[in-house]
Amino acid sequence: LLFIGDSTVRGMMYYLIENLNGSLYQWSKAHYMQTYQVDNTSLSFAYYPQFWLSKKKQPVFDKALHALLRRHFPLENSSNTVLVVGGVQWISTHHITVIQTALQKAGLQGITVIIKTYGSGFNQPVDGIIYNNLAKHRHLLYRHRRLVQMSAQMGYHAVDTFSITLPRYKHFLYGRCACHFHTVIPYLTVPVDTQSTVSEGTSDPATTRQPAIYHVEGPVNALYSDIMNWLICKA
Repeated sequence: LLFIGDSTVRGMMYYLIENLNGSLYQWSKAHYMQTYQVDNTSLSFAYYPQFWLSKKKQPVFDKALHALLRRHFPLENSSNTVLVVGGVQWISTHHITVIQTALQKAGLQGITVIIKTYGSGFNQPVDGIIYNNLAKHRHLLYRHRRLVQMSAQMGYHAVDTFSITLPRYKHFLYGRCACHFHTVIPYLTVPVDTQSTVSEGTSDPATTRQPAIYHVEGPVNALYSDIMNWLICKA
């Protein structure tokens, strides 16, 4: 299972891991490539776009996608390989074309591709964050429809997160951009062997790090993540 996108896609991946594993033992807000193993299922996530870099230094989408694919070569050219792509509002029909070209070059035309469409967000003017007024939301709706239409033409699945999130303007969870419908919380501390976890040169058990089990919270994220999970199982 390969994921490329922003923190909203990362939240969907963690929700999937928690469902596969029955719990979530690893979690971070890392903005780099991450790999996980759950039984016989391998998952990787690549953060895109790297918005904190200047435009000149940001890697283009096709390079980020190729790097993600190379990490798992050789990949099986069947529905056993799944690629999930999307984010809040950055993906466009251009990226669909890039995905098709990249998969053809890699001989992976037979894999399952799932496009996460847009998400509502940026509804309030905040310093340093983009702001979407009503006119911009109307334009997003037009782009969203084109995105869904082109995904279908390419044989890709689309998770319509835009229609799900747009009416739920009061369901955002904590964050400056008001675009997140999930949060990850620690809900259980796991006791560990103090002898194996106390750092070298110390003997105080109080310094022992206690790993936590995490839970992905957010009913809206759960809703569209379950749609993604169903599409993966259906394939």
